[in-house]
Amino acid sequence: MLLTVCERGSDSAIATYEHFVNTPRWGRVAQDALNLPGILQRLGELYEAKGDAAKAALYYGKFVDLWKHANPELQPRVTDIRQRMAHLTDAPKSVALPKKP
Repeated sequence: MLLTVCERGSDSAIATYEHFVNTPRWGRVAQDALNLPGILQRLGELYEAKGDAAKAALYYGKFVDLWKHANPELQPRVTDIRQRMAHLTDAPKSVALPKKP
């Protein structure tokens, strides 16, 4: 439910998702089990779309860590995120050109 509610704008979605991820609440185990993997993945996708490779890799990494021992039918999703992470780290970095005198 949370994933569909805040997709109106990427910045507001990022703020909502980060608040969810970074605000621990006692008794939220069931809600985390349902929402946390998708939110981590979506944060990675949103940051990747914005060009923030470091933040995308951070959230993709949290997703992979959470699901590294997931059921076999979920492993293709983990593999996809690992490939996205590899692509982020393989992307060419921009190089600043020297200023003309």
